[in-house]
Amino acid sequence: MMKHNVLFVTQTNFDPHKGGVERVTDTIAKYLLNKGYGVHYMFLQPTEASYSSLISICKLPSVDLTAQATIKYYCDYIKEHNIDIVVNQYALYVNNDFLYTAKDIKIISVIHSNPFCTYDHMYYKLTRPTGSGLKNILRTSMRGLFAFEVKYRVKRSLDVHFQQLAGTSAKICFLSETYKERIHKEYSMPQSMLCSIPNPNSFPKIPRLLKKKKDVIFVGRLHNESKNIISLLRIWKKVSPRSPEWKLTIVGDGKDRKMVEEYASSLSNVIFVGFQEPQPFYERASIFCLTSVFEGFPMCITEAMQWGCVPIAFNSFGALTDMIRDGEDGVIVKAFSENDFAKRLSQLMNDDVLRAELADNARKNIKRYDEDIILPMWERLFDSL
Repeated sequence: MMKHNVLFVTQTNFDPHKGGVERVTDTIAKYLLNKGYGVHYMFLQPTEASYSSLISICKLPSVDLTAQATIKYYCDYIKEHNIDIVVNQYALYVNNDFLYTAKDIKIISVIHSNPFCTYDHMYYKLTRPTGSGLKNILRTSMRGLFAFEVKYRVKRSLDVHFQQLAGTSAKICFLSETYKERIHKEYSMPQSMLCSIPNPNSFPKIPRLLKKKKDVIFVGRLHNESKNIISLLRIWKKVSPRSPEWKLTIVGDGKDRKMVEEYASSLSNVIFVGFQEPQPFYERASIFCLTSVFEGFPMCITEAMQWGCVPIAFNSFGALTDMIRDGEDGVIVKAFSENDFAKRLSQLMNDDVLRAELADNARKNIKRYDEDIILPMWERLFDSL
C-alpha cells in the first residue's frame, strides 16, 4: 500500500478522552502513524493547544477562513508537507470551500452522525415535554405550530450542503451503510463517491469480567436536546418502584445538568457522578440505556457491549440496527415509546438468565468492530482514491 500524507481537519482543538469524534480521530491517526503514514492535524477554530503527541499540527494564523493570509498559510502547509489527502472530520457541519483552495489533494468528507439528524424526529424534538406547568405547555404548543416550517428549512439547508460536498469531495464517508444508502437515494449520488466505515471499538481485549451489580447506567453529555435524558428519567420513574434494589447512575456532564438533577430530585436511586472515565461503570453495571433523539454511531453502545453491559435504546437512528440485534445481544425499542421502553427495561432488570445471555452475546458480537478489522478499512479507502 502507498503511504500517503494525511491531514485530519476538526472544528476545534480536542481532547481524545472526551468526545467520540475526537477519540476516533486520535485512534485512526495513531494507527496510520505506526503504519508509516505522514499524519497531521488542523483545527479550523483553534484555541490554546490542548493536544500533545508526535502528530504535527497545522496552526492557522486566523479563524477567518476567507482571509488571504489564512488561505495562503494552508496552501503552503499542504505543499510543504506533500499532503495528498485531507480528511474533513466535521463535514456534516463544515463544508469544504476553504479546504478546496489547495491544489492536488483529495478530500474525504466524513459524516460523523446520522446525516439527517437535525431533520428526522424534528416534530418530536420540538414538542416533547421537558417540564410541567402552564408556561411549559404553552411554549411546547407554540413550537409545534412551527415544526413543519422548521423541518422544511432544515431540509433545504441539507440539500445545499450535500450538493456542495458532492462537488468538492473525492469520497463522502458515513458511519453506516444505512446512512450511505439513504444519501445515495435522496441525491442520486454515484455509489463510487460514497463509502461507510463504522467507528472502531474503544477498548482492546477485555479481561475477565467482574461480577455485575444491579446498576443501570447512562454515559454521555447532559444535553437534553439530543440525549433526551428527561425521557430516561420518566422511564426510571415507571420502573424503579417495582425494583428498589436497582439504581440508575448518570455518568457525564453538560449544560443541562442542573435541569436534569432538579427533575431527578424526586426520584429514588438516581446518582449523578459527573464527567468520569466510564470504564469502571461499564465494568460493574448490568444495563446501559440510551434514549437519544438522534445519534450517529454512538461509541457508548459498543463500549457497554464490550464490557457485557446489556444495551437498550430507542430506535431513533439508522446505525442502531447495525450495532444491536434485538433480543440477541441487546434491546431495541420503538422510538420514543416510553411505556415500551419501561416494559422492556423492567423485563431485563428482573430476568437474570435473559440478562446474562444477552450480555454474553454482546461481548462476542461486538468484536466485529475491533480495531484490527475497522482501521485497515481506512488504508483501503486511501488507496482507492
